[in-house]
Amino acid sequence: MAEAFVNAISQALTTNAYGISGACTPADGGVVFTNAKKQARLVPAPEFARLAAAYGNAATEPQKNGLVECACRAYVGGAADVPGNWNDAKSRLLPQLWTLSKIRQKQSTLPPGVILPYCGLHGEDDSTLYDVGVVLVCDFAPEDANNAPSLETVVLSKDVRNWSISWTDALRSALDNLRQRTRRLEASSGFQKRWEHHPSGCGSTLWRDRYDAARCALLPSVVARRKREDGQPEPGAHVCVFAARGLALGSTSKNALGLCYLGDIVHTKIKPTGDMLSSQAYRLVKVKTAPGRKHPLVQKAGEGVTWKWLPYAPAALSGEFSLPTSQDEVEALLECIEHGRPCPVFGPTEDERRFEVRKSTFDGSKAQGNASFQGGDWKGALQSYDRACKVAAEAASDRMPLYPDEPRPLAAVHANAALCFMKLAEESEGKQREVLYAQALKRAMSSAEADGTYAKAHDRCSKCFEALGEMEASKESRKLYEACKASDDAVKNDARRAALAARQAKVDAIARRKAAMLRTDDKRSKPPPPPPVPKENANPASTFITLDGGAAMQDLGIFDAAPPAAPGGLDLDGLGLSSGLSSNFSPFGATSGLSMD
Repeated sequence: MAEAFVNAISQALTTNAYGISGACTPADGGVVFTNAKKQARLVPAPEFARLAAAYGNAATEPQKNGLVECACRAYVGGAADVPGNWNDAKSRLLPQLWTLSKIRQKQSTLPPGVILPYCGLHGEDDSTLYDVGVVLVCDFAPEDANNAPSLETVVLSKDVRNWSISWTDALRSALDNLRQRTRRLEASSGFQKRWEHHPSGCGSTLWRDRYDAARCALLPSVVARRKREDGQPEPGAHVCVFAARGLALGSTSKNALGLCYLGDIVHTKIKPTGDMLSSQAYRLVKVKTAPGRKHPLVQKAGEGVTWKWLPYAPAALSGEFSLPTSQDEVEALLECIEHGRPCPVFGPTEDERRFEVRKSTFDGSKAQGNASFQGGDWKGALQSYDRACKVAAEAASDRMPLYPDEPRPLAAVHANAALCFMKLAEESEGKQREVLYAQALKRAMSSAEADGTYAKAHDRCSKCFEALGEMEASKESRKLYEACKASDDAVKNDARRAALAARQAKVDAIARRKAAMLRTDDKRSKPPPPPPVPKENANPASTFITLDGGAAMQDLGIFDAAPPAAPGGLDLDGLGLSSGLSSNFSPFGATSGLSMD
């Protein structure tokens, strides 16, 4: 089929069928295209093979001729070069998804001063939230070539400079072109529907024009409007995988069978082929519109809200399911579905992610409130404490309390908020002072309700009651404060004693280890014992001498393996003894002849 495509291109170039003359010749590594000026361009073999396959699969002669014309204009006529004039370029611009690794690889090949502009799915300058980025390409392939391979050239910074416009403005034109392209495809006679659904409920896109993934990612309403043909309801959030440039797959977060089929297709069917764009599943959500943020990729989802893609992780507590990423996980899910058992959740869940975000927000807000309070900014501190309390309330309503076994952090935030109101009340007069103390009392009571053993909560209740003239209530709160304070003091004393005992135990253990090491070193420093002396040569008077109530001389490292070499006794230099031991030495005599410096 590649040969037929080469022959068709050669004939078109020879006959100047499209006003372009040149040659097309197979070569090592690909196909060489030569223009009338004898300038050659090598098209790599894989790229040309995909184009030839599309030519062979084309159903009609006009489609075949369109691919031939496209190849002639792109590779010989110079159409594959990004036009330097904006008016010539803008009609060919389209947004495309590239993996971040491909973007970085392309960047590494560019000359100094030239970059590949790109952004995240919603216009982020450098988002680590996604594994793909949005680039601009000049497309030269005919629209009606069914899922034809790429005939596109990526737009670089030098091209944008030549057009004298911003990259964002160029992206806006590219998105308009994508919308118009979509309308033209859907209005064509061969187009039937946007999505084809498997019985599981998983849908696959049917535009198949190399921009299916970009269309779903950048025009998310086409995913939000997806519906099953059988009319079955689809509970849960929309989940989509931008599997390949010409294919996107969608299901919902509470459709276990649909997610199972989606994961099976992505990880066991598409991924092994090498045509995978992204295996990451994304959840489509609505978020509040950021004030003042205007970008062509910020798509309106309703009044005051916009669409946003987030990496998908199941919220298991809300009845959501995992997307399997291996054959084993697919089979495990299918077995559970078949037998009606609870489906396992693989990998991190949305509940865990949400918990970590909320806990980080709570701790950060509390720390910010403490810093503002230390700086005398009572109102700023109160806002931070309120934010922390709001996050804690949201977590509790989702049955995921931030500190399920330790109520003190939430009680401390309420108590700190009460103190802020008390500080504001001290600076106020009249009715406003009374209102502020009432607010402080409310927060102090919330603190005591969260943790009835928190002494500070009762202390601030007492002070607020007193400021409001409720003396009996103040006394009751004061009693609770004193009881909690005494209990806290006892606990602190016990903890202090336990800490001291633990520290002393560590010191004792270290001392024992050091002593054991010293004994081991002493044993290792002793010389080995001498060979035994035959009895007939033994000197009974000098082989075993005891001192100090029976301490053996062997213990001092003194052995008489042989008689003394000369008068003056044994050589005791090794023991640091300067004088000798006489041959008539008596250990019980008054003068022994043994002296130490």
